[in-house]
Amino acid sequence: MLALERLGLPTESLRAPFLQHLSGQCHELSFGDLRRVLMTLARCTTGGAVQDAQLREICDEIHEKATDCDPRDLLVIPQHLGRLQFLHPPLLARSTHAISRLISSRLTVLPLDVLRAWDGLLLLTSLVEGEAQDQLKQLASKCKLLGNRMLQEGSTTEL
Repeated sequence: MLALERLGLPTESLRAPFLQHLSGQCHELSFGDLRRVLMTLARCTTGGAVQDAQLREICDEIHEKATDCDPRDLLVIPQHLGRLQFLHPPLLARSTHAISRLISSRLTVLPLDVLRAWDGLLLLTSLVEGEAQDQLKQLASKCKLLGNRMLQEGSTTEL
């Protein structure tokens, strides 16, 4: 679907049957497969909105299967949720916790992933209010600082 989208071709003929077959079957997919499904849905902007119930099912399964995953695997989840304008509090909490751990632990991450996390957190701030919004903005600020540092320190080949 992503390739068709990039070529400017319609994706609806693939997207609708795919989502129909996926409904009720998310538990059979791996964590990585579910992340790729969420990414594809977030990046394919043509073809209409995805039903909230389908997104909830996908996000519920990602959240459930992410209990022992590498925190780097959750780094870009906020960007997918932000692009979809879909707030899934348990998955957002798990991914923001992973982002916080990554920032404080200094694990090796790609600068692009940090920038995607920053983008996603900024997109999500419009969907929450109060303390939750302040927390997302604060974490986004930390991602921005980390991204800036990584870009300044990185060599051309690394970037």
